Amino acid sequence: RDRVLENVKEQSFYLFDRLLELKQKHTCISDVRGRGLLIGMELIKDCERDILFNPSEKAAETLNVIAMELGAVFYPGTGSIDGINGEHLIISPPLNVTKKEIEEIVSILDESLSIFEGQFRKDEAYEIAK
Repeated sequence: RDRVLENVKEQSFYLFDRLLELKQKHTCISDVRGRGLLIGMELIKDCERDILFNPSEKAAETLNVIAMELGAVFYPGTGSIDGINGEHLIISPPLNVTKKEIEEIVSILDESLSIFEGQFRKDEAYEIAK
């Protein structure tokens, strides 16, 4: 009656495409993958040199806190590579999500990633200056 499965199919393609656009824009995203409306985004400190975030940096948790301050909640995780290393964020909106809501989710995530990247660049500059 509510066409939930049709909506999931339609919106999941749209969300995935929008997240791939963020991957092109933000260097801290190493991969986007998933199925339906359960999509994971892997985070990396330096894509060019393939440097992972140190687990003590709590990168996914930090990104999620920023997003929560802006109005969205994601599922941060760590250890996705070997049980210790590998930061990721899971994006999993409700099955009845609309295109307009996806735009809002992506907009908040985009702004969160910009703030997040700025914080880590500032931290790196401080470490180099030491």
